[in-house]
Amino acid sequence: MHFRYPGWAKHGIELTVNGRKAVVKESAGSYVTIDRSWKKGDVVIINVPMDLSIAGTPEPSSKYNILYGPIVMAAQLGTGPLLPVIRTPILITGGRDVKEWVKPVDKSKLIFKTAGVGTPNDVTIAPFFTIYNQKQIVYFDLFTKNEWEAKRPAFEKAMADAEALEAITTDFIATGEQQPEKDNNLEFEKSNAGEWSGRRFRMANDGGWFSFDAKVNRESPLHKLTCTYFGSDGDDRRFEISIDGNIIGSEKL
Repeated sequence: MHFRYPGWAKHGIELTVNGRKAVVKESAGSYVTIDRSWKKGDVVIINVPMDLSIAGTPEPSSKYNILYGPIVMAAQLGTGPLLPVIRTPILITGGRDVKEWVKPVDKSKLIFKTAGVGTPNDVTIAPFFTIYNQKQIVYFDLFTKNEWEAKRPAFEKAMADAEALEAITTDFIATGEQQPEKDNNLEFEKSNAGEWSGRRFRMANDGGWFSFDAKVNRESPLHKLTCTYFGSDGDDRRFEISIDGNIIGSEKL
């Protein structure tokens, strides 16, 4: 019999057969093999202790996931503005072990809170799958104090620019994401959604199209439509953008 020894099991695993402890020589991220003559009534018990850890993103950056065992944790950031969260907390951890700056609030519900490392504030952290009625983030920026001071001006400018945009935004459509597309009445032909570099997208193929309904401020005489494209997406892509049947722009990537 082969049992998965998960990579997140940082503190080892315990395995007993009929009450007797088995020797585990394998390493995390592999399989533990028990080779014996099995009989009816044999009992195997596997204990895999869970604990806090961090895992880096594939791209070289300061962004990390906080995990509890295999569970991805997310910061609870409340409800509110239309755009994705602007003031995502920066965690100035100084490279310390995660258990030094993430403390339990209610361990039975896997609720934790950062302690003295959050900028502009500390945040409550819970399993990602339990947060459904508010904004959340699962990727955290972790810096030492010196790293943060070096990057702080660029971060603050990005936040100010994003907040200025948010203040004049009447609607935001996260293309490729199921609920936002449903909320904005997606219609399409020959179109599909996908993910690239951690972000969802939608594209049309072979003469296809897709459309959304967008909210507007009827008291304003001027409206601006801002779209994001993957700049590296080549293959001579050409398409038009129209509003209520009137073409307002032609694009070529």
